[in-house]
Amino acid sequence: MACTGVHGANRLASNSLLEGLVFGNALGQLLANMPARSIPEEKEQSKGSCHFTILPDLATLQGKLMNEAGIVRNEAGLTRLKDYLETFNIEKLLHMEVTGLSIKEITNINATIVAWLIAESALTRTESRGGHFRSDYPSEDDSQWLENSVILACTDVKNRVKGRRLYEYIEA
Repeated sequence: MACTGVHGANRLASNSLLEGLVFGNALGQLLANMPARSIPEEKEQSKGSCHFTILPDLATLQGKLMNEAGIVRNEAGLTRLKDYLETFNIEKLLHMEVTGLSIKEITNINATIVAWLIAESALTRTESRGGHFRSDYPSEDDSQWLENSVILACTDVKNRVKGRRLYEYIEA
């Protein structure tokens, strides 16, 4: 979904549809004016000897996310989810070469990383706001969280991976 702030914290129902129409149209026009390029056919199977931990399938990830990071979240459930996901060596997945992997394998890698990012971000945000409700922090906390926070826009991104700090510098 577009992170525009057009409709505040709750970008739900008709609001998200409006944003999707407006910004989707703008993106469509931009893409229509870009030079054409060929897209390779989808790879059905791995073509390399890449070995990685067997990752959960999408249905398993969706179930874990709904149970531990669904509509009502709390530190205990989010920590269980994060610990579960970190058994798949997130740090290794972040730097994995995916050239020889199938689309399904790449999708599972990306889904596992995104699930971990959701758990990490939800644990970090110690308040409830909009569609993010923490039962252990049921109120908004304007003193800490009123401003927008876009992690990937920062030049000094710090994420905790198994208790260690991972410093990632993103070029603007």
